[in-house]
Amino acid sequence: MDSSSPAPDWSHADSRRSRVALLPSWDVFRIGGAQVSLDASWLIVFGATAGIAAFFLLPWRWAGAFAEWPASPTGHWDVSHWAVGLIAGALFFGSILVHELAHFMRAARYGGTAPRVRLYVLGDIVETAYRPQSPQQEIAVTIAGPVVSAVLGGVFVGLAWVLPERSIPQVTARLVGEFNLFVAVLSLLPGFPLDGGRLFHAVVWRRTNDLYRATRAASRLGMAISLLIGLWGCFALVFSYGLGSDLGLLFGPWALLVAWFLWSAASAALRDAGHRKRLSTAPVNSVVRSFTLAPFSHDASVQDVWQAIVNDRARPPCWAVADASGRITAWITRREVSDVPPDRRAETQLGEIVHAVDSAEVLESHAPLDTVLDEVQRDRRGFYVVKQDGRITGWVYAGDLVQGKRGGGTA
Repeated sequence: MDSSSPAPDWSHADSRRSRVALLPSWDVFRIGGAQVSLDASWLIVFGATAGIAAFFLLPWRWAGAFAEWPASPTGHWDVSHWAVGLIAGALFFGSILVHELAHFMRAARYGGTAPRVRLYVLGDIVETAYRPQSPQQEIAVTIAGPVVSAVLGGVFVGLAWVLPERSIPQVTARLVGEFNLFVAVLSLLPGFPLDGGRLFHAVVWRRTNDLYRATRAASRLGMAISLLIGLWGCFALVFSYGLGSDLGLLFGPWALLVAWFLWSAASAALRDAGHRKRLSTAPVNSVVRSFTLAPFSHDASVQDVWQAIVNDRARPPCWAVADASGRITAWITRREVSDVPPDRRAETQLGEIVHAVDSAEVLESHAPLDTVLDEVQRDRRGFYVVKQDGRITGWVYAGDLVQGKRGGGTA
């Protein structure tokens, strides 16, 4: 791709990503052919969870298991409290990660995963570029997460029954088990983008056979659920302040954070549904751009082509190449031309370095914009070449495709 190609505008390409991907991420492992990275939100929440588990949840829920823990000379708990908190936090962390990867692996069976997957800590935010082709597929992918969480919950609760009574391992196993059962139940709340909201989306989609109507219904229900969770968080804070309890101070802020996240994701999905509905009525050729120069011939020298594109003030990302009959069958970018050493440009023909018409960077002119939007999101190319009846007719910026109008890209 041409190094001078503009960065596409992804404002509508993935609403969840644009609102959540504000922190750095780190590549951690590969699975199913995809590179998995963790958002920095995992590290922040992991530290907070470890501290809460060490100094609030574990001592409060099973105080007898901690009665004999020694205090440091300064009057604070010693490092063993942090050790148990870190272990519990790691188990919480791993449980959510397994929940999310269950969705990912199920989606991979339908061939709907991206080359890169970014995992966020709040809710079902696996960045898979997967869009189900049927309600049945959506149900299969969605239900995988809650099922895995329920199984993990049962395993840890069962493990707690066989561990020594009121021991630290038993305390930790039971807390992690109950946490997974809580995640399984919470994720099934019928509010988008929670798993329950996606199941509701699949049911409405199946009954109405209207994907956009289903998305609007699930998104609005998700916004309503977020308001209820937010009201509960406010009540918890007021309850804590009025009765002098620390539990409201512990759970109230988390409830407000979850409520904000759900509202943001649901409202973004609602806007995305309206945008996709508009794109479904417009074909790719409605935003196609013409080539700025007359097509080059395959037998033209790279030196002549280089001089022509250097003088092209429009600086498009590509130029057309025609065969002997004048039919545009390929294209060239500045990078391919500049990569040819200057001392070889005069003797090198353009046909040796052009892109063929069957490349993955080519879109059909009659395709509705909403059907190519997923490809644009997944590939992240700066531009595409457009063809009709096997002949290249022009090109388009990725931002034009995303926004559904010419001018979405910037030269």
